[in-house]
Amino acid sequence: MDQIDYMTVVQPVQEITLVARGRASPWRELLVAQGFQADSIGHTVEIIMSATKAVYLGSRFREFSVSIRTGERQFFLCHAYNSLRLFALAERRFFRTPYFFANIEVANHRIALRQQGKHIFKAILPTHAQKIGKRQETHEWKIHLPKAFRNAHNSPHYFFARLEGDTTYFTGDCAELEFPHPSPDPIMERLQQSNLQVINWMVRPKARHSKSRTVDAIPE
Repeated sequence: MDQIDYMTVVQPVQEITLVARGRASPWRELLVAQGFQADSIGHTVEIIMSATKAVYLGSRFREFSVSIRTGERQFFLCHAYNSLRLFALAERRFFRTPYFFANIEVANHRIALRQQGKHIFKAILPTHAQKIGKRQETHEWKIHLPKAFRNAHNSPHYFFARLEGDTTYFTGDCAELEFPHPSPDPIMERLQQSNLQVINWMVRPKARHSKSRTVDAIPE
């Protein structure tokens, strides 16, 4: 990637990320509606579920996001949650990102979300999960955003994200995922229908997260 101007930097960030594969069928209609080519979507998709805990401008907050890999170093941010209503509103208004309020619990081996007092998602890594590696990592990605938040219908928008930090990898096949049935949240319903297989459970205790401004592409 070319040199990127990151306008927001948050550190240290406690981050727990699950990398999973799932059936593409629950996501196909959504992805095509967002402008992704149907013939580029296989039978399965790679899904990233990431939970974070940090402090920004003196405010403690937690986040949870669901993204789908759409290419090399590219993801589509399907939906995201923030534990502070003001931060969720600021994300939607100023960055045009799909953030909404939820109560979020973040620990190295546990993630839980509630909305309006109702459980919508829980992920637990058992204590017997095998640690398979640890390394220092730096990643940069282009993050595509939903059409509903565009300034113009035919003008896609996106931002760049950079992640840095020591990363501990655990096997994810023993991770336990819990969803209510039926789910009150459409994105969680899709996750549930995906028959997810968690590949890796990653823990970054003191990550550095950087984010660019939101960019409007040339109209389609």
